[in-house]
Amino acid sequence: MSGYGVFPPEYEYHNLLINPDFLIAQEGTSFASMSSGDYIMDGYKYLKSGAMVHTGSQDTDVPTVAESGSLSTKSLKLDCTTADASIAAGDYCCVSQRIEGRRALPVLQQSFTLRFLHKHTKTGTYCVAFRNSGSDRSFIAEYTQDTTDTWELATIRVDASPTGGTWDYTNGIGLEVAWALAGGSTYQTTAGSWASGDYLATSNQVNACDSTSNNFRLSKAWLYPGTDDIEFFAPVYDEQLNECQRYFEKSYTDGVAPGESSENANEILRWSHDTYSLYDSIVEFKVDKRAAPSTVTLYSTETGASGNVAQHSSGDVYESDKTSSAIRKYQSRFEFSGGGNIAAEKLIHFHWTADARL
Repeated sequence: MSGYGVFPPEYEYHNLLINPDFLIAQEGTSFASMSSGDYIMDGYKYLKSGAMVHTGSQDTDVPTVAESGSLSTKSLKLDCTTADASIAAGDYCCVSQRIEGRRALPVLQQSFTLRFLHKHTKTGTYCVAFRNSGSDRSFIAEYTQDTTDTWELATIRVDASPTGGTWDYTNGIGLEVAWALAGGSTYQTTAGSWASGDYLATSNQVNACDSTSNNFRLSKAWLYPGTDDIEFFAPVYDEQLNECQRYFEKSYTDGVAPGESSENANEILRWSHDTYSLYDSIVEFKVDKRAAPSTVTLYSTETGASGNVAQHSSGDVYESDKTSSAIRKYQSRFEFSGGGNIAAEKLIHFHWTADARL
């Protein structure tokens, strides 16, 4: 093999990151001018404060089998489109994955390891931050991009997390992992031990947002208990998708992004009740969510417009006719009145997304 370590059988399926080889992109594969809080792909959130602007995408520039130990087909890419050459004290930029508390239990209060492949344009020292739900405990680790635009392996050891601080061991944020592109002095501390406070980097962190020539890529990330060097492992594709759907699910088929005009087999159709003039639609989720989704959004199958549904033979109508909804971990129920925009005795078509992300 490639020399990246041994794969003990007892570690199988203990990669605690979801979407670890960046295969799942339910919302789309490229997002220009991202705002803080946007998702680049399932599980990976873009966070920033400052003038920097990035396009985030699921990319096909990947390490070779010789470089990573197994076949890769996708990576995460951040392309800097507006530079921020002067990082203020309170500025930062990072890619974050928030691991649910119950999922993070195998690595909390004991040593663990994070390994990943990275390919950054700017060489120098980068940081990964590990933070708790209360943002009052942080562990910062450094790694180095030695050669520009070259896939390299990083291995990071993290000491057992402290019992002090605010931790969520249930269905909230159990452990946040954040790869830093830049971090101002407010978010800087020393590397190698748990600190009290909300930190992202050290003073050695490069500013990877200082040029529009800069790209930041990640591939094959794995986080697991213990300090052994083991090879990358991940569930098969369908299992990875199910893991992601615990937090975000859509009715659109694989490869179709929410908001596209699509009348595929996953559309929901209901007929109005003859007497009460109501559409009563119950959406059953494929996967129970970690909590009742905070947002369920409807989309017209005809135009893809959010907040709309499509009325058969009549075009889009607004969701304003929705009279009630009950959102649970396993389903969402909608009722649409027969008056107003939606005519009685009509079929309506819509797609939906359910968002229960951390």
